[in-house]
Amino acid sequence: MSDTAVDIAMLLRDVMMPLPMRDGWGPEMEWPYPGVPASVVADFAGHRVAGLPFFAPETVTTDHGGPYKSHLVVSAQKALGCNILPARVLRPQDKAACERAFGALRSLLFEHLPGYTGIDVADRGADPEAAAVLTMEQMERLVAEWVIQVWQVRALGEHAPAWGLGGEHSPNSLFAAAMNQGGFALQVPRPELFYELLPVHQVKIHADRGVKIGGLWYGRADPALKPYEGKRSARGGQRKGEWVIRSDRRDRRQVFFQDPDDPAEWHALRWNGLPPEGEIPAFSDKTAEELLNEARAAGLSP
Repeated sequence: MSDTAVDIAMLLRDVMMPLPMRDGWGPEMEWPYPGVPASVVADFAGHRVAGLPFFAPETVTTDHGGPYKSHLVVSAQKALGCNILPARVLRPQDKAACERAFGALRSLLFEHLPGYTGIDVADRGADPEAAAVLTMEQMERLVAEWVIQVWQVRALGEHAPAWGLGGEHSPNSLFAAAMNQGGFALQVPRPELFYELLPVHQVKIHADRGVKIGGLWYGRADPALKPYEGKRSARGGQRKGEWVIRSDRRDRRQVFFQDPDDPAEWHALRWNGLPPEGEIPAFSDKTAEELLNEARAAGLSP
């Protein structure tokens, strides 16, 4: 699948978030860096933290894809306090480290997994789809374990830094050296940052129907919207009087509303068409979009 602006914003947030320890992970997987004890990091994060650096990126270099230039990514970099710079045209060396990481990930991990299709049809087996037996959850856990146990401790060889010639260096040792030299800002993003990185919709709040986002209605009879039904917000400008709703198009089941009286409070507004809690919904983000397209083609407005 191609990247979306939401994927990019959430990836930048993940870089800033400590990776939680999973069930079955031993002490060798825990935060290993000297100078900042694992217990201190766990107190800040609220859980035991795995051995993977987390930090606020200062500058992020991207290619020239449309999602990287979107308004959402521009607003995300403002919220995160980082700079997103496009690479120079026809200058792959501007993001050589990223391209090399993709190649290493393929040769060190993906080529050894069942169902690997390769970068060329000649590399594929007879039926690679039948051999793909990992769920998305299992794949995510596998990659997380590989990053901590292999990627972060691998010897850099000829890619060792100029100041450490002749020594054994790994990404973990370089991160520890950077901590000794410049310190480490132990900052864990607040939970509300998730909502602040989502796309914004300026809409009206309708009585007995809620808000309409992407062709679907949300929040009917929701207590969080009741005090504002039929009223205008204090916003000015081009969208004067409208209310701000945030949504994640990858999950159409709910949208999010920030309480004007308490900005720290976010309310999840359920889709009006959802079944009761505990029942499986009939539509995913993909099928909901397909259904709306068919409805529009038939002249309907659900």
